[in-house]
Formats: sequence, C-alpha cells, structure tokens
Amino acid sequence: MYKLWDITRGIIENVLLAQEIVTDIRKRGKLANGVIKLDMAKAYDRVSWSYLIKVLSRMGFASQFIDMIWRLIANNWYSILFNEGESLKRIMKILQEYEAIAGQLINKGKSAFYMHDKISGALSQQVEQITGFKRDQFPLTYLGCPIFHSRRKKGYYNDLIKKVKNKLQNWKGKLLSFGGKAVLINSVLQSIPIYMLSAVVPTKYTINELHKIFARFYWSTKEEGKSRHWSSWDKICLPKEEGGLGFRSLDDVSKALFAKLWWKFRTSNTLWSAFMWNKYCKKNKPTEVQ
Repeated sequence: MYKLWDITRGIIENVLLAQEIVTDIRKRGKLANGVIKLDMAKAYDRVSWSYLIKVLSRMGFASQFIDMIWRLIANNWYSILFNEGESLKRIMKILQEYEAIAGQLINKGKSAFYMHDKISGALSQQVEQITGFKRDQFPLTYLGCPIFHSRRKKGYYNDLIKKVKNKLQNWKGKLLSFGGKAVLINSVLQSIPIYMLSAVVPTKYTINELHKIFARFYWSTKEEGKSRHWSSWDKICLPKEEGGLGFRSLDDVSKALFAKLWWKFRTSNTLWSAFMWNKYCKKNKPTEVQ
C-alpha cells in the first residue's frame, strides 16, 4: 500500500491516472462502468482514510482497487470507479458505514455520478436509485483539469481561456509600456496554462486562442478596438538573439512538459507508471522501451 507522502506528491500523475481510467469506460463491454463524485466538507482534513481502507480490505476489494481510491483523493471531493450491480451496492454500504461511525455526511445535492453516454436510461435510473446522486455529464473537473472519455473538444478548455481573460481585466486601461507588457506576459499570463499543460494536451484552437490573447494584449495601444500587430506571434517567440522577444510558444511548452512525463514514465516507479506500463507496454519494462 502507498504511504501518504507517496500519494500526495504526484498531483499531475493523479490527473493522468484518472483520465486513463475514465477513457476505458467507453470500451465495448465496459459501458456499465462509471465514476462517482463525492462532496464531503473538508474531506482531506477530516476523513478517516485508514478506516476506509480497512473496510475495503475486509470486504475483499483488490489492492489495486484500494490504491486507486487512495490515489484519487482531492481537497473537497474524491472519485472512485464502480461496476454494475453488487460492486456499487458494496461501495455505498462502505460509505454508509463511514457516515455512521465518523459522523461526517455526504452532500448528496452536490455529489454526482458519471457514465458513458450510450448506457440505457433504465441502468442510469438504477444507479441513481442505489446512490441517491444525480447523473452529471462529462467532462468532470478533477484537480483543475477536464476529465472525459470521448474526443477532445475546444469547449472543455473554455475555463482556461476565461481565466486568462479575467486576469487581463485588471490591467485594461492602465498605461503600460511594451516592456511592462512583456514582463506581465512572461511572468503572469504564460504561467497560467502551465499546470494544465503538464497533464493534458488542449486542442489546437485553445493554444491559438491563448496566443491571440497574448498578442492582442502586447500590441494594443488603447483599451478597446484593434491594433496593428507589427510581427507574428511565432516570430516574437524566437529568442532575442534571433530577433524575437523571448516569449514562450505554448506548443513548445506542451512538448517539453510531455517529454518530462515520458522521462518520468521510463525512470520512476509510481502507480501511474506501473499502470501505463501494464496497459500499453505489456511485458516490457518502461526503462527498456525503445
């Protein structure tokens, strides 16, 4: 079993692991699988996870399943996978036992379950009756990142674009030099997407839209209206020695971050790397993949 300090240090790996698991529910024969999103006040500080793990072990759940629950802990809610039939009933029984002993209740109004779009309405109603939760639609937000089982859509990343635009609202109308704008872009605006880019690959539209926002802010000479862009964003992202301004292209940042993930996959021994190894590499060890 993973120790607490091993579990809480890899937030990005938790997101990657959750995405891999949710992706599998769309596979043939697995349409009855889904995700439960629980809302429990101050769950990270108050939930007796050691008790929950003991109950899961006593009820015969596999260690891999227990580790998965353990890894998907978040500050205010956590997600667990469930199967059709008795497994779901057993999970709800565990949660009821926890509520009775710990005195901490699940907020059913804010909790939800997620399932594949193609499941029958009867099965969805059955899950709703067993859990008492409403059904919600993918994508769900886990640790600040969208989790989904279908193809990426540009709408999944609207919150990221909105966050960048909201940051700009505080700067509009202020007298800023080009040098001042360059500092704000480098130190603030381009730092906002880094966390998400470490775990997911947004659509090309999302990256281009962010670049447009950066460029529009840099070249603007007034609060509203269009301004002339004297050079393309690709050119001013070049190093200063090559005639650019040293801005970072988010395409390049994304590639660099995923190269880092690939290195961690090949060299580390974590739950995420073990999961990916067993899912995609079969009998080959990550450090031996050519």
